[in-house]
Amino acid sequence: MIKSRSGKILLIDNDVLVYLMDNLYTADQFSFKKVVQYLTLSYGRIWISGYVKDEFLFKGNDRRRSRIIKKVFDDHSSFSDCPIKVGLNEIRLMIGMKDEDKGEADSLIQIQKAKSTTTHFFEDIVFLSNDHGALNRAKKLFITTLSYSALKSSIQETGIVLP
Repeated sequence: MIKSRSGKILLIDNDVLVYLMDNLYTADQFSFKKVVQYLTLSYGRIWISGYVKDEFLFKGNDRRRSRIIKKVFDDHSSFSDCPIKVGLNEIRLMIGMKDEDKGEADSLIQIQKAKSTTTHFFEDIVFLSNDHGALNRAKKLFITTLSYSALKSSIQETGIVLP
């Protein structure tokens, strides 16, 4: 028996995570909450992959980013770690030894795994990034994409300006 999949999931790449959680959240929490409301109208869940989260926390290398991400996860139930795990060998098969692409590869493999399983129910999973290479790689894998510039444009129509 096939169960119906409902709702969309948004999987966020590190560059967008920095824009939203480091820049916008720090500068204007009111606008950040409006952006979260906007996103949750379109997406039932917002996932962050393990390597993307690690990149976000490591590159800032400070407790401030850790506190921000914990607060966002606590305050907004739609945000969570991606429940699908990917091994380093799987990532290496996709990107070789390029560590700077581990987060995007983790996200793309998680999307592929989620689409091939019956344990996670959804209408679609969308990969959100500002990295044109990552977006092109996702499109080649037949993954639905959303560029940060497209998100920015649609949110600006509501009166919210993103960095």
